[in-house]
Amino acid sequence: MKHEILTGMMVFVIATTMAPTPADAQTDNSRPPIAIIYDASGSMDDPPPKGKQVYKRRIDAARAGVEAYGVKYTTDQDQIWYFQGCNDIQQTELDFNKRNPLHHAIESIEPKESTPLYDSIDLVAKSNHDRGKSVSIVLMTDGEDSCNGLAHAGVDNACDFARQLKEKYREIDLVVNPIGLWVDEKTSKELACMAKITGGVYTLVENPKDIPGAIAFASAKKGKVVMVDHEGHGIGAARFEVKNLRRARGSVFLDEGTYSIEIKAGDYYPECGDRTTTVNVKEGETIKVPLVEDSSDPCINTDGW
Repeated sequence: MKHEILTGMMVFVIATTMAPTPADAQTDNSRPPIAIIYDASGSMDDPPPKGKQVYKRRIDAARAGVEAYGVKYTTDQDQIWYFQGCNDIQQTELDFNKRNPLHHAIESIEPKESTPLYDSIDLVAKSNHDRGKSVSIVLMTDGEDSCNGLAHAGVDNACDFARQLKEKYREIDLVVNPIGLWVDEKTSKELACMAKITGGVYTLVENPKDIPGAIAFASAKKGKVVMVDHEGHGIGAARFEVKNLRRARGSVFLDEGTYSIEIKAGDYYPECGDRTTTVNVKEGETIKVPLVEDSSDPCINTDGW
């Protein structure tokens, strides 16, 4: 039986609570500041892949996701950076006099030119290092570097870049959490390697509605529940339901708490009926929930294994 490896994430229900005002702006000293790097390169003017066209342009999807994160989770530690070209990497200020500081910061940013992935990461890391601030970088991008960033760093690949980054800024706690927006396999592997080496998490987003959940997970504000086979491999096609909350396929982001989950095992293992399990979710934690327990499970049809 052939299994699909998890490549995407499920729908995150967007909250509608208001962002903090200056008088009660949230401060979360339990985590490093979140520095979101927002890709505004020329390719972000393109439409999402066929079948994913909830938004007309990729940047519209990215903007909606960042703003949705900002409604619920923005704190006065957070930073927003963006790039529009090889020599155009900027930080924009968060104004807590606005209802949603992230919306105000990025609403007028439009796609322009190139993609300085590595240079932007290095600049954000340096800025926080110079101020003695640890930082968790959330890089959102739809494509590979086009500004010779690896050559600037004097390395040959993304993995070596990440190792150099950790050494260069070793005085601070530096983590890179890339979010790939419909990126190709090569870029996805590069982003994943940077995450692994720096201690971050990599998320491949195929549904724009998953962006706020991905950012929240990177900032340890949500947990992630993933359906896996008996060998622990993620199964993106596996259906399940979080009781009284939502339906999902493959994985879902959840607030901290205890949840009852009904697993549609029969979709993947015809010999099985639906199963119910309980999971305890903690912030920033990934919970793997097996559709079947092990290879001896009577639900598994061994033909083809």
